[in-house]
Amino acid sequence: MPLGLFSALNSPFLYFFIESSQYMTLFNRAIIFLTRFYFLKNLTKLNQSSISTKIILKMRKYNAD
Repeated sequence: MPLGLFSALNSPFLYFFIESSQYMTLFNRAIIFLTRFYFLKNLTKLNQSSISTKIILKMRKYNAD
């Protein structure tokens, strides 16, 4: 997915326009919400390259086991 489309999905103006649209069904809203959530989750995964978050993630992994 290109970055431009991602930023368009993330812009609050577009989200408000989608929310206020009377033709938008609940199913389409759910799809848009899930795509936003999925890409935001992937972005946070990319940002977890610092040492402190790596240590925290390792501790979480060991605590889960």
